[in-house]
Amino acid sequence: MSYPNRKPKNFWLRLYAIKIDKDCACHNKKPRLTKTRRMTTTQELFKDKKLPQYIYKFCSVNNNLFKLLLNSKLWFAAPTTFNDPFDCQLNDQTIWTNEKIIKYYKHRQNIENPIPIEIELLLKKNTENQNWFKDNFAIALRDNTLATIGVSCFTSKLNNPLLWSHYGVGHTGICLKFDILKDEELFKNTHKVNYTLDYPEIKMSDSFNYNFDTAILSKSKVWEYENEIRVIKNKFGLFPFEKTSLVEVIFGCKISTEDKQTIKNIIKNNNYKKTKLFQSNLYVDKYDLQFDEEIMN
Repeated sequence: MSYPNRKPKNFWLRLYAIKIDKDCACHNKKPRLTKTRRMTTTQELFKDKKLPQYIYKFCSVNNNLFKLLLNSKLWFAAPTTFNDPFDCQLNDQTIWTNEKIIKYYKHRQNIENPIPIEIELLLKKNTENQNWFKDNFAIALRDNTLATIGVSCFTSKLNNPLLWSHYGVGHTGICLKFDILKDEELFKNTHKVNYTLDYPEIKMSDSFNYNFDTAILSKSKVWEYENEIRVIKNKFGLFPFEKTSLVEVIFGCKISTEDKQTIKNIIKNNNYKKTKLFQSNLYVDKYDLQFDEEIMN
């Protein structure tokens, strides 16, 4: 009898089927996204100097930006849609013995005996190739579990010409400055990204829980200049933000007059009463940017 290199996708979905609740911890004996601990508030993280008060989001000027400002909602994308293929990779260090696979299957399916034929075939394959289960499980875990959550990316640095060039589309876009203390609900699961040379290691605990924080919050050191900060939600999609938390809109030094006026009108006519406007300009004597406040008109 021959065995396929991978079980059908629906088999892997049945095997782990991770569900994440609003606080990034799950119920019903399903693997956790984060550690089981009291959720640290944004205020506490700021006081402990683990987070800055202000974070920045660079945007190109298009209809999505206009909708963002008009509806006061931020898009949280599934990590599997990120441009960097190395982002959120997993290095599963679990030792998947046949005994552990059986225990995990029983745990997931809430059964005792007998062991279904598909598991018997799987165990035979795993015996022939010791890494077979681990490799397939990690792939399915990443491609399906990480495809269900939402992440919105920010930076702690405004004055970075590379970010303006890349994410501000050659300085023709804008940057949104948020005060995380003015919207505890939106920013309650906010973390700095860790930059490393190798994929982060994760391991299935004896209670069959994973901690995905290290995967979601790890990137290659080549991206270290971004000083990225990520906000994590239980699902991808649009999430509302308090208008008072948007404290500044900064225009790129090459933004068009038309785009600039359109954004000004949106800010003026949509109750962003506390939001200030700034224009970025080049210094005349050094490779740097300066930001001058503008009067709303």
